[in-house]
Amino acid sequence: MLRVRLSALVFVILIVLGLAPANAKQSLLIGSWKGGGVVSFVSGDREKVRCRATFIRKSTTTARMNAVCATSAGRIAQTAVLRKTTGNRYVGTFYNAEYGVSGNIRITLRGRRLSASLSGDSVSAVLKLRR
Repeated sequence: MLRVRLSALVFVILIVLGLAPANAKQSLLIGSWKGGGVVSFVSGDREKVRCRATFIRKSTTTARMNAVCATSAGRIAQTAVLRKTTGNRYVGTFYNAEYGVSGNIRITLRGRRLSASLSGDSVSAVLKLRR
């Protein structure tokens, strides 16, 4: 009886922490990530970028991203809504309210590493983030 209660307690704690086994692949995305990459503009200019992103669970198959990135030109904040397509892949849309830029985002997880590609009308980016 004690073992059943302990198992139930551990499961509840895992759910609260966003680590429940039933959702293990999706919960791997949830949390904070940092890293960098390259932003390419429609003008042909390219800039290195450093980013911090936080992913918050919305449902068992969707997440919300809030990210802040910095280039030599300044600071950029964006949001995204992502939907899991397979065990380690997500697709969605991103939006930057300051510049009115939006587009598509694709994310692939590999352990503690995340690869993201963003593409919009005037900008694209390739990012590598890690925990």
